[in-house]
Amino acid sequence: MLGSLPWGAVPEFLLERADQGRREFIDQQALLDLLTRLQTLQRASTLPELVRQAAARFGERAAEAVAALGEPGRWGLRAFLLEALTLVLEGKTARYTALVSETAQQVGGPAG
Repeated sequence: MLGSLPWGAVPEFLLERADQGRREFIDQQALLDLLTRLQTLQRASTLPELVRQAAARFGERAAEAVAALGEPGRWGLRAFLLEALTLVLEGKTARYTALVSETAQQVGGPAG
């Protein structure tokens, strides 16, 4: 693949890929930290924590974040926050608990 790029574009391409990997790693670490924190919270504290985290992550870009849910390969911190908020607001406690456990397993964290 690198051989098909003009020599001047290779460093830029590599830097872009490295930066993308760094951002994905940071996102996964933040997700893992959130999962750990959520697993220790009492149920009454879950919704306020999810709302606080969502507000910190999305700011004014909530619509963009919702649209990103449907994109393949976009399962990260933002998508988790949206799904978790939806489940908590709908009162789907069992599905929320399963979501936390499944996501923790996917990112290599502690499972429920």
